[in-house]
Amino acid sequence: MFEKVFFVLLLNHHGATLLAKLINAHPDLTALGDTYPSNAFDQVCGCGERVSTYLFWQAVKADVGAERHPDARVMLPQYPGDRGRAVGRFAFSDFSSYWATPEVLRRTHQNHLLAFREDYEAFLAAVHRHTSNPGRIFVDGLKFNSRVSALVASGFPVDGVIHLHRDPVDFVHSSMRNTGKAGARGLFEHALRYRLDHARARRVFRTVPALSLHYETLAVDIDGQPARLFRFLGTQPMTVGELRQWFDQEWHFMGNSSLFGFNGLIGHRKAVFESRNNSVIHFLARRSAGK
Repeated sequence: MFEKVFFVLLLNHHGATLLAKLINAHPDLTALGDTYPSNAFDQVCGCGERVSTYLFWQAVKADVGAERHPDARVMLPQYPGDRGRAVGRFAFSDFSSYWATPEVLRRTHQNHLLAFREDYEAFLAAVHRHTSNPGRIFVDGLKFNSRVSALVASGFPVDGVIHLHRDPVDFVHSSMRNTGKAGARGLFEHALRYRLDHARARRVFRTVPALSLHYETLAVDIDGQPARLFRFLGTQPMTVGELRQWFDQEWHFMGNSSLFGFNGLIGHRKAVFESRNNSVIHFLARRSAGK
């Protein structure tokens, strides 16, 4: 089994695929990306094969008994209550569940927590069993603050979290472009989501060791920031040049398929808004990560 398990906390459009690629290239680490295989359609794995026909994912699904969760949106519930129903998703979503601290979850969802932990431990064992040359440390990139809080509440030993955040203006711009929710309503919704998600992340920091990484700094300090990351994970720091030799290894990855061929160069294009909109976004996102 893996010696340690770390988790990544971040919002969509924050660089999850890039971070997972860097992490997975390190010989001591294994990372599978930022989601489980979907139950809604047949995804393409990072190795280029369909999930439905690829032996790795089929073996993992069989080992964890994924057929027990046909109503989940993905292979396994991503957090307790995530069973494809609106009530469960709302109760545990990072946007709405600011209340869901580990202390509260222990009192209100004990039975769900135990079942969730058992599923997760079966998943870890299956990934380790079916990965060729697995690293000694697993980094879970599924992103949800509520997921980590639930595992902490269940007594699962979380060794730490990596919190990747980016400039709120860039996040809002990317979210508006990718979701189609634009205008004043989209601006307020995405800025508020940014603020609430990072507030939840700060709550998680109170219970487990945490490392904060800034996407824009990572883009310009491509060797120094990964070195901080690898030291936090308890592994030997490596430069992107040293990691690149492993970028083409077989990678069982679910996430942004456009970045499967990532070569270690992180692009950053500054968003352009009217200054008034920038001020509104920064006001709404204040006291978020790095503020």
